[in-house]
Amino acid sequence: MVMACSTTKSVKDHRGHFGFTPILHAKPRRSFFEDVTMKKIQLANNRGVVLVDDADFPSLSKRKWFIKKEKHTSYAVAMIYRDGKRTTIRMHREILGLKKGDKHDGEHQDGDGLNNQRFNLRKCTRSQNSMNQHKTYGSSQYKGVSLYKPTGKWRAEIMKDGKSHYLGAHALEDEAARVYDEAAKELFGEFANTNFN
Repeated sequence: MVMACSTTKSVKDHRGHFGFTPILHAKPRRSFFEDVTMKKIQLANNRGVVLVDDADFPSLSKRKWFIKKEKHTSYAVAMIYRDGKRTTIRMHREILGLKKGDKHDGEHQDGDGLNNQRFNLRKCTRSQNSMNQHKTYGSSQYKGVSLYKPTGKWRAEIMKDGKSHYLGAHALEDEAARVYDEAAKELFGEFANTNFN
């Protein structure tokens, strides 16, 4: 069942916390601190809520939305019939106007797939979307850094167009992370997800 909660002026997320799930050394996004008017759409089976702008609420609330968990985040999806066939649509793609076959992706700038407020969404290429992924595993606490055990040094590497680029070996872990950050800013611009601000 889709229902509206009261409109709020808040920077609290849908779990009642300020900001969003903290990511180690993630750079702050200015949109976290904007004063935003939003509504919440309840997901089916009380599996959570999705944040949307007031303007998008009337059209989106007509559908029954489900949660779809993926590797790095969860998304709101709905089942529709298109050309006589049942298909799945994603809420953020609907908001951005991305249709089936569109080569663009929709990106959640804060990494939270259930925050579908317009200030948090942007169109991007698949390559740009992958540039903004967060650190998920490995021997280092930093993205783009790993411990090379034979030498005890920290290696910095970055991926671009499916190829790994070696950025050198460093005595200190945070030094390697800063080298990664500089390369990410140069290669990816506004889509770079750096370890430090």
